[in-house]
Amino acid sequence: MSKKILIIDDATETVSLLESILQGQGYSVTSAHNGKDALAKLQKERPALIVLDILMPEMDGFALYKALKQERGTSTIPILILTVRARMEETFRALGVEEFLAKPFEGQQLLDRVSAILGDREKSAMATATMVAATSGAATTSPTATATMPREDQSTRKMPGVKKVLLVGSSPDVIATMKRILLSANCETEIVANELLVVEKFLKIEPDIVVLEVLMNNRPTVEVIKKIKQIPKGVNKPIILFSFLDKERLKETSIHQKALAIESARAACLKAGASDSIGGFEETHFMHAIKKYL
Repeated sequence: MSKKILIIDDATETVSLLESILQGQGYSVTSAHNGKDALAKLQKERPALIVLDILMPEMDGFALYKALKQERGTSTIPILILTVRARMEETFRALGVEEFLAKPFEGQQLLDRVSAILGDREKSAMATATMVAATSGAATTSPTATATMPREDQSTRKMPGVKKVLLVGSSPDVIATMKRILLSANCETEIVANELLVVEKFLKIEPDIVVLEVLMNNRPTVEVIKKIKQIPKGVNKPIILFSFLDKERLKETSIHQKALAIESARAACLKAGASDSIGGFEETHFMHAIKKYL
């Protein structure tokens, strides 16, 4: 009987990627999109392992981890923490976390951690052999080989034409990372750090795609979307939403308030005409999430 793994992450793209990798090695996978959802699922089933993201709305990973370890029925379930904040590892280790994996990660890294926790050495060896065969040119359709999206595939992927992307966000680090990834995909990029200047820049460069942070300077960017959609050349332009929550600069109460504000802003932006939302920014999955628009 296959071992069950519960994935807890609010990013649909991340969940899909993890499911593909883990199911490809025979694990039974279920998912939850926040801490409250996960607690409800855990009342009905007991997975062999929990793969837990940290930055989530409703109930974040920190609060959920503490809750799980305080309950007798869930305290012994091993937990693998996923986060973009690699330097926070010592904090997690101090809490007693079984394993920690920083994003971005390769499929083999994930499987090695999972097999180490569950004792599935044979699965890890099989996965390694599959990936070696894939990289040496052997034909394979293994989800593990295709779902990890190596950077070299992204950078050499042929594009039907150069796309012009307008990046709008308040975090210089996030925007710089997006720009690097898009440049590797043969895209031209322009950056705007002030939501009040977006329409002016849009009219000037006429981008093919707008990647827009849903909440900037504590204000929803819904009005930006409405103005773009009022421009004849902006009516059919894809507007892709993302969010960014810098937990290290916020207190615990502020984190929950910001998460709620982000969710409210995202809903309003989608209603105003945004094409899609990729959730919280994650370098590993950014290109995967918007590649259908490129």
